[in-house]
Amino acid sequence: MADIFDNLRGVLGRLTPRQKVQIAVAAVATVAVVWGLSLYATQVRYGVLYSNLRSEDSGPVIAALKSKRIPYRLAGGGAVVEVPIEKVDEIRMELAGDGIPRGGGVGFEIFDKPSFGLSDFVQNVNYRRALERELGRTIQGLDSVESARVHLALPKESVFADEHKESSASVVVRIKAGRSLSSNQVGAISHLVASGVEGLDAARVSIIDGNGRMLSNGGADGSEGLSAAQLDAKRSIEAGIESTLVSLLEPVVGAGRVRARATVEMNMTRVSKVEETYDPDVAVIRSEQKTKTKHSGAAGGGVPGTASNLPGGSPAAAAGSGGSDDSQSSTTNFEINKTVATILEPVGTLARQSVAVVVDYAMTEVKGADGKVERKAVPRTDEEMKKISELARAATGVNEERGDLLIVQNVPFDGSANAADLDAQKGDRWRLWFMLARYAALPIAVLIVILFLIRPGIAALKSAQQTAAGPGGTPPTIAQLEASIAAGGLPGGSGGLRRKLIEAASTDPEAAALVVRGWMAGRRGE
Repeated sequence: MADIFDNLRGVLGRLTPRQKVQIAVAAVATVAVVWGLSLYATQVRYGVLYSNLRSEDSGPVIAALKSKRIPYRLAGGGAVVEVPIEKVDEIRMELAGDGIPRGGGVGFEIFDKPSFGLSDFVQNVNYRRALERELGRTIQGLDSVESARVHLALPKESVFADEHKESSASVVVRIKAGRSLSSNQVGAISHLVASGVEGLDAARVSIIDGNGRMLSNGGADGSEGLSAAQLDAKRSIEAGIESTLVSLLEPVVGAGRVRARATVEMNMTRVSKVEETYDPDVAVIRSEQKTKTKHSGAAGGGVPGTASNLPGGSPAAAAGSGGSDDSQSSTTNFEINKTVATILEPVGTLARQSVAVVVDYAMTEVKGADGKVERKAVPRTDEEMKKISELARAATGVNEERGDLLIVQNVPFDGSANAADLDAQKGDRWRLWFMLARYAALPIAVLIVILFLIRPGIAALKSAQQTAAGPGGTPPTIAQLEASIAAGGLPGGSGGLRRKLIEAASTDPEAAALVVRGWMAGRRGE
């Protein structure tokens, strides 16, 4: 170790101050890089275990993680729970086996534990709670539903028929962002709840969304489904008119320089007509009956009484006459031409529409006082606005006789919103660049240390070793040292001789010792 330190001191002694600084900085940088790499390699990377957790679900999840000694991290105000990314799937399956998270309530697992001594009232309440939670979990399984909560109103059974009350239910659903529930899905939820509760009619299930908008009012006449379908049809027609106007006018006035809004009134009345039409000019035979009677021959005569009718009596001659009858009758019934028509008018006919179109100012290039060309917003001409109005009128099919209204205005748009969007985009860009720089800083620092610190330090050490070795680049031999001593010393004095002896001793220590002894004897003889 003493020789190693002597060699190190000898090498450092031959270095210039600049080379010493470079080696020191390289050593410190190497230690810093190794320390940073160790931190980066041992740093725990977290992945999302659960997101959008409710407060009643976060507590059991955190308690389970603490009991299992699993490191975790909270984000999003406690709604997001993160764990080591390599164990996300394993932990999620393990917690699912324990029934966590429970989704904001306890289902039928409430009956897993024995509950002796509970009254019938408490058991009925627990059953209703479990049924509500199970129905909520099933509804929450739909793609468009983020969460759901069900409330059941189950009246007590009565032995009297006149005191019987029907069950009802209410459902609150929170819809995912950018999604919506169609009328068919709303009806499916109603029938799902009705099928899961004994004695519950689907017409008595009320459904609202997270914004308090009524999706199904639970009406007994079943008109809520029709109302939802009508509302969807109305919104679809309005959106179609707006998109048609924007797609038509944007190529004319420029992208983002036109806004259109439409409001339509729909005739949602279901009409069924039965019409009977009579044509007096056209008569047809409905039925015809003919009767014909004919009678001919002489009629009998005589004296009435017993004398003429007894045997052997001679009847008295009576006056007689020959007769003949002939009669005809005909009956014809006529019917007036009649047409019976049953007409069902369609539901959802357009009764009236109101359309508003706003067009931004036109951008023109104006030369300023300093000679620079600037873009400036100027109002559009009356002729241009007239053409835009005619295009909008033709595209929407506006009919003034029906009461339709079309308004087209040229109004300058407020650019502050666009500026805010641009600032937000710039902020997002800066955050992206900062994140990239954060991940790229460590490898760049390692590369800089290797290129500008470690390599120059190694080169300085090699240069010092070559200088100490002599012109040939190899350590001096024992013969060269003896010749140098016999000639009266070495250039550089005793310090240079000592360094060369140390280097020669690394290859042949015994011969170097003899040379030193001879040199010392010569010095004493002098």
